[in-house]
Amino acid sequence: MALSPQLMGVALLILVLVQTLLIGIVLRQRGRRKRAEQAVSESEKRFRLFMDHSPAIAWMKDGQGHYVYMNESYLKQLGVRLEDRLGKTDYEVYPRETAEQFRENDKAALAAGHSIEFAEESIRPDGKTCFWLAYKFPFREASGQLFVGGIAVDIAEQKTLEESLRAVSGRLIHAQEEERARIARELHDDFSQRVVILGMGLERLRERLPKSEVEGSARVQEMLEQTQELSADIHSLSHQLHPTILEHIGLVSALQELCKEIGGKYKMEVQFTKCDPGLEIPKDTVLCLFRVAQEALGNIVKHSQAKRVQVELGTSSSGLNLRIRDDGRGFESELKGASTGIGLIGMQERIRLVGGRLLVKSQPNCGTEIIAEAPLCTSKNAAEIRVQTAGQ
Repeated sequence: MALSPQLMGVALLILVLVQTLLIGIVLRQRGRRKRAEQAVSESEKRFRLFMDHSPAIAWMKDGQGHYVYMNESYLKQLGVRLEDRLGKTDYEVYPRETAEQFRENDKAALAAGHSIEFAEESIRPDGKTCFWLAYKFPFREASGQLFVGGIAVDIAEQKTLEESLRAVSGRLIHAQEEERARIARELHDDFSQRVVILGMGLERLRERLPKSEVEGSARVQEMLEQTQELSADIHSLSHQLHPTILEHIGLVSALQELCKEIGGKYKMEVQFTKCDPGLEIPKDTVLCLFRVAQEALGNIVKHSQAKRVQVELGTSSSGLNLRIRDDGRGFESELKGASTGIGLIGMQERIRLVGGRLLVKSQPNCGTEIIAEAPLCTSKNAAEIRVQTAGQ
């Protein structure tokens, strides 16, 4: 059945309108897409402009470790060109040891799924060593491809300052030990001898007094006993200032004697568990661990109100471990800065200087545990020490 001319005209008009509508929709979608592409392009330009003017270096790598992005600061501070790094891995541009360090840190960030802080070293093309505080983090593109990004700041100046402060701290502790030794010699060679002579004089005076002088004789006897106590105190103080016992009997026996002395003097149970390292311990490490034990036990006596103390000297793959635990009142170990006692600061500095680590665990009414870890061999290039204070 043929359509009438009127219906044919209506159908044609509808077709034209539909086509016009479709064309309009397509043109509008193209406009939106173009504006979206422009927005993305502008966003990328702003991102690159921002990153290129950042003082921090920044980079991105794909899941296999190939560099896909570096900002201008990265190229300038490391002295490299974009084409020298783009598409390459760390193994192609760094010594193997450095490349392995970077790759392990990348893998750690990828496995963790969040940002992780690292202290890293790298070598510039001119051979200069760079020190960085780096933050590495994983992310995925819309396609699902996995990348690892990194942002780092140069800490070479800070590291130099820390090394200078550490050197000053070392010299101060060394000077302190020399002064302790000088005072100890004065006490032993001068004051102690003078007290002995005074005691001998009192002894002769007592012998010469008539038997009828009962009160005078008793008074001289009392003074003689006080002189003997003073002589013993001077000897003990001299020993605390400069423990020559370390040179004669070694660390293990010196710690054993220290625990015995503290326990007897202050009526406290001090249990010492020892081990024989079987290796020669550096003198600095021996003195460091003895001073840490001396300071820790002194703090326990003064502040903890503890009844029982355990001192353990053991070994591990990293070196010697000195562990001191008490059942005293403890303290809030999160306190830092001005709230940190000078004794604890001194222990931290001593253990740092021998390349070791100090860990303090304490809570109010739950006692305190101090762990000092020291290597069996000291090195100028010892790893940076982290002094941790944590509740348990």
